[in-house]
Formats: sequence, C-alpha cells, structure tokens
Amino acid sequence: MAAGAYSSWPPLDPSQPGRAAEALRPAIKRVAQWERLLELRNRASDIDAASIDFVCSEPAEGGAKFVHPSNEVTLESVQQRDKQWSEIKAKLEVRNRSGRTLHILLAYFSPAYGVQVLRNDPIESGEAWVTLYGDDPSHAFRLVEGHETEETIDRFQLIASTERVDGFLLEQADLELGAAVAATRALGSIQAKKKTRSQDWLTKSLRVRVCPRLNQLGKKPWASDNGAVVIKGHRKLKAN
Repeated sequence: MAAGAYSSWPPLDPSQPGRAAEALRPAIKRVAQWERLLELRNRASDIDAASIDFVCSEPAEGGAKFVHPSNEVTLESVQQRDKQWSEIKAKLEVRNRSGRTLHILLAYFSPAYGVQVLRNDPIESGEAWVTLYGDDPSHAFRLVEGHETEETIDRFQLIASTERVDGFLLEQADLELGAAVAATRALGSIQAKKKTRSQDWLTKSLRVRVCPRLNQLGKKPWASDNGAVVIKGHRKLKAN
C-alpha cells in the first residue's frame, strides 16, 4: 500500500538558518500530528477491548483462512519468474462482540505521513467477521515499486465508537518532501467536547510489515507462514 515514502528533501541554504527552520515547521507539525493520531488512546473507555477483534488474515491451504495471532504482522512477497514481486491478498477484518452496534473507522497511516480513512461504518454485534480491507480486487499488500529489496511497513488504526466518528478530522494528505505545506486542520487545535454517557470509544492498531523473501531454497522444502505456498526442496537446484 505504501507510496511516496522515498522522496528526498532539496538542499537548504545553510547561510539562512531562520528561513530553513520556517520552511520545515509545517512539515514537522504534520509529522507530529501523524504520530499523535497513531498513538490515539482512550484509557477511560468502558468498551471491553477483548470484545473487539481486529486481525489480518490470509488465504491458507485447502481454502481455509490463516489469522495472524498478533497485531505485528509479517507478510512475504516472492519474486516471480518475470522478476515481478508478488502481491499479498491479505485482509483486515473486525469482529464486534460488545453486545451493541458500534461505529467502526479504519484509518491507514502511510509511510509518507498521510492518513486515509478506508472504512467508516456501523457494525452490529455478533460472531461474524467483517472485512474492512481486502474484498476489492485492487486491495493488496505490496512492496514499493523501485524499492522491492526493502521492506514496507503499513500502519492501521481502528476506532470503535458508540457514535459515528468524523473521518474528516483524521485525514491528511501524504507529505511531499520538498513541496510547500499549507496549514491544515489538527485535532490538537479542536476543543474536545465534554464526554457524555452516550459517548465512548477505543482504538486498536495493526502494523503490517511486507518484506521480500530472499531465503535460499535448496534441499529443504519451504512453506509460507499460512501454508498456502509449499515449494519442495531439491538436492541440486538452488533458488533465492
């Protein structure tokens, strides 16, 4: 999913440090806001965190589903015969077992310090899993083009709330290094409303690490974490 994370900042004039600092200030504020949003927590929430399951899953062998047990997920991209790196068709899913309908917002935090709201819908309580990302054919996890030998980290934040969350307050465009940064809205500048009995929310996060699989295949067979891909070893042939 990552894009725009490898731009470079143009050189600044060392003889004018004041102007350089002024030019950097909006970008620094944007990065700080991105970090604050990523660490957003409601420690006074009455919603049982264990009743909200937020996971990453992959197709497994035999048509089953492999659910990563942690919120720190590693996905492997494999180089194909045409030298292209494979996309990983993983899904982000949620299950609401709180006993009441909750508004679920899913935000994507890009490596370029952008924030994009991917879903913002009410989800009823029950045992059913709801896919937040991964049902659309275009949805996939992938390495950054031109930087396939480097891992990509995608961060996601889920907000479960008793009332609908205004996603507009969370979104911000990717930071284009070297471009002028205009003043934007910031949660820190908005006066928080006094909490009422009807308002409650909590957050859950997922960190998805997409990395190129560079392990050498030799005599021993290799299998992906979910068991969907199995490559038999060969005593003479070796491949990376």
